[in-house]
Amino acid sequence: MKETITIDKHVYEQMHAELISLRDRVKILENICHKTQADGACGLSHNSADNVPGIIYKFQLQSNGNISFPYVSDGCKLILEVSPEAVQQNPNILIDMIYPDDVAILKKTVLKSAQSFQRWECEFRITTPSGKQKWLQGFSQPEKKTDASTVWYGCIVDITERKINAANLRTVFDSVYDAIFIHDLNGKIIDVNQKMLQMYGVDYNEAIKLSIETDYSSPDNPFQELPRIWQQVIAGETKLFEWKAKHYSSGKIFDIEVFLRRINLNGQNLILANVRDISQRKQAEAELQRLNQELEIRVKQHTKKLIQTELRLTRLTDSVPGMIYEFCLHANGNKSFSYVSDGCKLLWEIEPKQVLENSDILFEAIHRQDIDLVHKKIADSARTLQKWECEWRISTGSGKEKWLKGISEPRIAADNSIIWCGCVIDITKEKKAQEQIEQQQQFLQSIWEGVDYGIFVLEVLEAGKEFRFVDFNPAMAKNSPVHMASLLGKTVTEALPVDMALIYNQRYRDCVVKGKTQDFEETFELNQIQTWWLINATPMRNARNEIFKLIVTATDITQRKQIELKLIQQEEQYRHIFENVSDGLFINDLETGLLVKSNPVACHMHGYSESEFIGLHPTVFIDADYHHLFQEFNQVLQKKHKFEAQAVDICKDGSKIDVEIKGTSCIYNGKLHGLAVVRDISERKRSEIKLKKQTQELKKALDTLKNTQAQLVQSEKMSSIGQMVAGVAHEINNPTNFIHGNIIPAIQYVQDLLKLLELYQKHYPHPPEEIQGLIEDVELDFIKEDAIKLLKSMQQGTRRIKEIVLSLRNFSRLDESEYKEVDIHSGIDSTLMILQNRLREKPNYPEIKIVKKYASLPLIKCYPGQLNQVIMNILVNSIDALDEYNIKRSPKSIENKPSQIKITTELIPQQSSQQWIAIRIADNGLGIPQAFIAKLFDPFFTTKDVGKGTGLGLSISYQIIVQKHGGKLYCNSTIGKGAEFVIEIPVLGSCKL
Repeated sequence: MKETITIDKHVYEQMHAELISLRDRVKILENICHKTQADGACGLSHNSADNVPGIIYKFQLQSNGNISFPYVSDGCKLILEVSPEAVQQNPNILIDMIYPDDVAILKKTVLKSAQSFQRWECEFRITTPSGKQKWLQGFSQPEKKTDASTVWYGCIVDITERKINAANLRTVFDSVYDAIFIHDLNGKIIDVNQKMLQMYGVDYNEAIKLSIETDYSSPDNPFQELPRIWQQVIAGETKLFEWKAKHYSSGKIFDIEVFLRRINLNGQNLILANVRDISQRKQAEAELQRLNQELEIRVKQHTKKLIQTELRLTRLTDSVPGMIYEFCLHANGNKSFSYVSDGCKLLWEIEPKQVLENSDILFEAIHRQDIDLVHKKIADSARTLQKWECEWRISTGSGKEKWLKGISEPRIAADNSIIWCGCVIDITKEKKAQEQIEQQQQFLQSIWEGVDYGIFVLEVLEAGKEFRFVDFNPAMAKNSPVHMASLLGKTVTEALPVDMALIYNQRYRDCVVKGKTQDFEETFELNQIQTWWLINATPMRNARNEIFKLIVTATDITQRKQIELKLIQQEEQYRHIFENVSDGLFINDLETGLLVKSNPVACHMHGYSESEFIGLHPTVFIDADYHHLFQEFNQVLQKKHKFEAQAVDICKDGSKIDVEIKGTSCIYNGKLHGLAVVRDISERKRSEIKLKKQTQELKKALDTLKNTQAQLVQSEKMSSIGQMVAGVAHEINNPTNFIHGNIIPAIQYVQDLLKLLELYQKHYPHPPEEIQGLIEDVELDFIKEDAIKLLKSMQQGTRRIKEIVLSLRNFSRLDESEYKEVDIHSGIDSTLMILQNRLREKPNYPEIKIVKKYASLPLIKCYPGQLNQVIMNILVNSIDALDEYNIKRSPKSIENKPSQIKITTELIPQQSSQQWIAIRIADNGLGIPQAFIAKLFDPFFTTKDVGKGTGLGLSISYQIIVQKHGGKLYCNSTIGKGAEFVIEIPVLGSCKL
């Protein structure tokens, strides 16, 4: 026999009321959070979807069963722990996270939504990559697409915390000592707790299907009283009565005490029945006198149970989100907390014990801007004994700022102190959501006031049969042809002429019936000017998903319409040009290559009718050798570049024509196409071939004439230079020999005179004043010292003149036509001697150093004058190149890399019976571009400025080496490192007359 535990009825009612109140508050908080998430997800655009606390997505189910996520917001990083790109690339990544038991349920709900096009909503569990287990809730609206696929636009939110709270509340509900029934107002059982199942011997599914009267009650009960009691409870009264219950499994009858009251849960009025088994209590009352001693024992047991119940209540309050508290304002004005739940630690980061010891610690955390409001609210509630409700901010010990909301009811205690029992919850998220909504409202208001097109709002009346003007934006008031303020409050039928009202009402009704945005155009005169307007009507739904307003925009598209008319006229002009132009025109699809349009000239040119031509692939009438041009044509035009080429086309009869093709991209039927202009150039081609042949013959004759002329000019010039140099050398040589021959005797005479002068000074140390004065005037001591030096310097100068004369004589042999053996090094040195002035340092021109690396060479059989001319031309070009390079360089660069010409001679290893030598002349200048090297030896080609070069030097040098000596002349060059000219000739010569 189970023991009966009796709890004081007042304590029980207080505990029960607090439990119900806590459950109501938790449910309200859950609904507020759920509504905030839902409203935020529905109102956000793609641009701000990433800020929504959830996943905004677009899910697509193809007709073949394939699935995809075309869009996923950044919320999936927090909830799913994967990136949006990963979900888009592999949609099964989400499916694989779902609990196996939930996959079938999710697929079933999706399939049902896809078939019925009703709102999809489902709760399911997932395991994230890091191993976290979460509850998610998804909801979305399906939409059928034209390609037979179905698209859902919606969001997924994390409801793990809500599920945990619900489970905790269920645990509390099932842990209550009494059996609890929850009925709707008709008496149907909609929920029971675990104690009820134990008390009546049923499982949960049986419990909510059975009837109180037939299944859970003894037939001996006064059932006729039940309707009256039930109606009284529905009216708001509480009822406590005894009843005889029946154990469902065994049929055993036992006594119960029933406490009925009406409650409101999630906006729904319900009847809560607390049922307590009092069969033991009944037995105890019958034997009260006999069981006095046992009663005392049971009182102790009751006390223990009461303590346990209080502990259970404490655990219950500590597990509720937020802080449960009892606050007392004493008659002397002091404040204290007599009870604070563990929620204090989560909200304030303060232990409850600290608050009980010092009540000010909670007030000290309040934001300084909110502290006066909190105290004022407390004072108002104390004065009026009305419910205290307040929202404020706090700063926790860790620096977090939170928004809190407190609710409590005051009551006066026996000592005239005022006690508030209530709770404080964290509303930071709600405040942030409210702030986002306010920002969104401000954003929409700025759009409403700032757009340059008109917007007005219509109220839907009579289930969509009539519409009333209720609002309009500033742009509508400014641009509307009618006075909008006069329309407010009027229906469309009242505000507009009859015929216009019929048209607009019908269009607005179509919008309501179809439930989606409708666009249409209207035209009317405004200030005697024809205007066009684009009207856009969008339905707006209320919380019951009913269309209650239409948002209508009116955009002036007069300018666009005028442009469209001009485009139509232009299209007619272009069509006329297309049909009548003298060139062939055709348009082809750049994707397929097929012709989609051609003009009569193009058809006639190729021998096809228009019907035969359209649909052909161009490779059908393009010669096979030019098929690659068509591929280039497509590639170039797809990049929207111009195309030009010449090709050969094949006519229908097999004949070939030469064509010139010019292509450009164009938009045809809303798609990128290629437009080709084709011109028959067969006759021009034949003329070009004939002209090209004549041109080649003429060019050949001209080249021959140029070479001959150049040789004649250069030969005449060099002959003149040779005669002049020889004459100058002869004229200089005679007086120079005379001077040079007399310098030695002159030195001897001067030395003898100086000895005589010394003897005079020795024997006549004191000459007359006149002689002494002259000695001082002419500085005799200096003359004695400098005279010999002066004569020796003159001797050195005449020797230098003789060397120059010898070089001039050697160089004067340029006009020699004799083919003979010579020392090649002597010719090089003579040329360097003549160019010595170009090599020395001068203002703005640094010295050019000559580096000679001569090999031991035999005498070379050649035309010495012509060979010296070649060496001269190459050296002059190198000097010019270095001078031009140095002008552009800084002194530091010239110092680091001084100018240099390196002359190398060598015997070439024998490759045949004939022995060859090579002369390499290399500079360290800027070098010659590769594009110029092939043209260096062409007549009249020069890289020098106008007036500084004729372009004949290297051309004639090439002819001398190659044609006259049977040798080779070529150039090696690297940009930035310099150029090297190489002369290769046979030792025994290979004379060519």
